[in-house]
Amino acid sequence: MTTLEIEIALMRHYKFMQNLIVPNVTPASGLVGFEADMLMLSKSGYATCFEIKVSRSDLINDQKKSHIKKLDEFVNRYIQRTGFDWYYETLKHFVYVVPESLKDVALETIPSFAGLVAAKKYPESYFPDKVFLNTIKAPKVLHRRKWTDEERYSLARLGVMRVYALKCKIKSMIDAR
Repeated sequence: MTTLEIEIALMRHYKFMQNLIVPNVTPASGLVGFEADMLMLSKSGYATCFEIKVSRSDLINDQKKSHIKKLDEFVNRYIQRTGFDWYYETLKHFVYVVPESLKDVALETIPSFAGLVAAKKYPESYFPDKVFLNTIKAPKVLHRRKWTDEERYSLARLGVMRVYALKCKIKSMIDAR
């Protein structure tokens, strides 16, 4: 299973026509303190980060990242915030999404505050290419801060930038034929 397949399944499952869902949100956006594989903003203004892992090694290595572990002393000294608040202050939930085959490893590995969703293809179904999602573990509430209109606009603008870049890439692939 690929990251792209999981991204499409997430957007479908979490209703991209009702919620604002944007892939690859980086700290440069000023919206999150780390790179989020996918960020969903609900109509009510709460954000959920989805961290997609498609291999065992990627899942294990992710636990070494600073937004998963405590921030080191340098960052704490100069930022004057706890690591948890700095990285997660704009999020209500943090969820890992893995293929069904990694479910058990993920349950043993992910932090206690994180939720877990398993992705699975059902080749015998009427939709052999469709990926279905199953919530294995509900995430804990990290913060109950609603996003401001300015933050919502920034995320929407970032989403449009992602669509523009994708369309340019598709066009260059067509032109190269």
